[in-house]
Amino acid sequence: MGNGADPADRRRRDVFLSHASPDKEQYVRPFAEELARRGISFWLDEAEIDWGDSITRKINEGLSLSRYVVVFLSPDFMGRQWPEAELAAALNRENSDGETVVLPVVIGDARSVLARYPLLRDKLYLDGRKGPSFLADRLEKLLRSENVPPHSLHPRRPAATDWRTYSNRRFGYSLDVPSWWPPGEESTTGDGASLYAGNPDIDIRVYGAINHSWTDPFPTLREPNARLDQIRLDDGSEASVIVAKRNGIVTYHVVLLAGDLIINFYAQVSPAFFDAHESTLHRIGRSMRVDNTFRTASRAP
Repeated sequence: MGNGADPADRRRRDVFLSHASPDKEQYVRPFAEELARRGISFWLDEAEIDWGDSITRKINEGLSLSRYVVVFLSPDFMGRQWPEAELAAALNRENSDGETVVLPVVIGDARSVLARYPLLRDKLYLDGRKGPSFLADRLEKLLRSENVPPHSLHPRRPAATDWRTYSNRRFGYSLDVPSWWPPGEESTTGDGASLYAGNPDIDIRVYGAINHSWTDPFPTLREPNARLDQIRLDDGSEASVIVAKRNGIVTYHVVLLAGDLIINFYAQVSPAFFDAHESTLHRIGRSMRVDNTFRTASRAP
C-alpha cells in the first residue's frame, strides 16, 4: 500500500467478529488466531477499543469498515445489548446494500438460538463447535469466490521482489521492508521510523542511537524468558537477535552494533502475528546495513 492510499482503506477489515464475552475464550479468540495465520484481517473489540474510547463510535467504525460480520450466536449472545445491536446494524446494512453481510455461526442448539432471530432463519449457518480451522476454511473460500480485495493487517506474502527500502539519513542505515505493509511516520528526532501503521497492537519500528559507554544495547534481555542469538546479516555483518514472550506479546529485537552506532529493528506483536510472519521479520532484520562513512561520523539531532 503506497503513501497516497486512503487512510480509511488501511483500516479496512475482511470480517467483524460479533460475539458475547463468555464465548470469547473458547470460540472467538481461536478463530481470530486462525484468521491471522491465514492473512485474513478481522475487527475484534479487545484489539480495537482502547481505554477511554467511545464504544459506540468504535463499533460503528468497525462495522462500516468490515466486508462481512461473523456473528457467534449462542445462549450467551441472546439478550445482550451490544452483540444484538451489532447484529441489528449488520442486518440493516445487508438489507440496504442488497449484499450478504451477516455470516451466522451457531454455538449450541440451533433451533432455540434461531427462534429468537427470525431474520436469520433462511440463512445457511455454520456450527461453531466444528472448530476455528473449519470456519476459517469456509471464510477463506468465500473471500476467494467473491474476489474480495484483501484488506489484511496480516497480509499474504506477495512476490519476493515486492519490497521497499527504508533509508535513514541521520545515522546512515537502511533496511528492506515489505511494500504491502502500511508505512508509518518518521520519528520527530529523525532517528528512525514506524514501519507498520494502522493497528495500535502492532508496533514495528527501526531506530538508531549513539553507542555511549553507558548505553545498554540489549534492554530486551531484561524481559523474562528472553532468548539471545547471533545472526549473520546479508552484508556479512553480525548482529544479535532477542526474542521474548510475555503476557501474550512477542518482542522481536535485532541489534546491530556498527562502530559508535546502535541500529535497532524492533517489533512487539501478538503471538499469532509472529507465528504468521516470523520469516518476514527475520528477513527485515538480516537486511539491516550501515554506510561505513557514518560509523564514526558526528550526528547532531
